[in-house]
Amino acid sequence: MISKRLRKRLKKDRPTTTISMQIPVDVLDSLKAIAPTRGFNAYQTPLKSYISDGLRRDEAPNPQVGSSFDDFLKEEGIFEETRNAAIRRVLAVAHRGDHEDQEAHQVSDGQSGGDKRRSARPPTRSR
Repeated sequence: MISKRLRKRLKKDRPTTTISMQIPVDVLDSLKAIAPTRGFNAYQTPLKSYISDGLRRDEAPNPQVGSSFDDFLKEEGIFEETRNAAIRRVLAVAHRGDHEDQEAHQVSDGQSGGDKRRSARPPTRSR
């Protein structure tokens, strides 16, 4: 279904206005090079075409706009599975963090967390 706005935009007898804008030289050169390959004599028409294409894309209704990520997951039928996997990951990271905190605490107390090696330097003999 074509919206009223798009139907209005497709009419050829719409009022127009002249504008002035700055465009980088390399972009203008590209437009001039592309124009003949698309059947245009000048760069203005492809420029208008690019603007129209962008407007149509941006104005098109997006079914995801305004919906939540949870709604999207439910529509895909993977909400419960994804939520449970996320909970498991959070718990695993938290558990790993607790374990690392315990090891850091043991090292600061002079305990080596199970590493019972002695100093690698041999004892010195007195003469």
